[in-house]
Amino acid sequence: MIYSNHITKRTDFIKLVIVYESYVSDDLIARYLSKSDLQELTRIPLIKQKTWILGRIALKQSCDNTSFVNLKIMYNQYGQPKILSKPSFSCSISHSQGIAIASSAQFDIGVDVEAICPRNSDMLEYIADKAETDLVNIENQDQLITTIYVIKEAVLKALGLGIGEGQQNFAIVRISQKLGNEYIISTPEAEWQVMVYYKDNYVIGIASPHTGQKMQYKFITLQ
Repeated sequence: MIYSNHITKRTDFIKLVIVYESYVSDDLIARYLSKSDLQELTRIPLIKQKTWILGRIALKQSCDNTSFVNLKIMYNQYGQPKILSKPSFSCSISHSQGIAIASSAQFDIGVDVEAICPRNSDMLEYIADKAETDLVNIENQDQLITTIYVIKEAVLKALGLGIGEGQQNFAIVRISQKLGNEYIISTPEAEWQVMVYYKDNYVIGIASPHTGQKMQYKFITLQ
């Protein structure tokens, strides 16, 4: 089933696609995956194949709604996905425990999804300082840690960094303002806005350049 949900009002919008494992079938695989996709799939460890398929479906759905099988996806040297027929588009994929999300846009974008689960309190000190923790202000510690992690990871993906450098990268991304479920993030080069969305037991973050205006978000759920 496909569900659509619109948030805020603005001419520009970000389309985020959410795909659950329950959506995937042999017919769907034939509709979305090309011969080259299927060849690449055989080189992926069996335990990771379903996750890979979810990500491919989510990304293709985010930028095209008719000829999914013809969209070719490559990865740059930093591991970021790119659509060959849409070189001006920025793309981002994330997975977590039976779900994948993806988005693409003609500006830098980053997405992250994480399941809310028990987290070691030491992780909070690793990814944020007290001022950021107080600003996010979520009573449940597991949800707090997951939310902060998702916010920062989404921005790091938009920057093309990810968490490869560990704490050093988390330190350059600072949560400076909270506006409902939207956060303003400061980095040495620019400001970003991150919409945080809670769905089922997941935290989803969508990062885009801060424009000073409300962005419109269109969520497509496939399950």
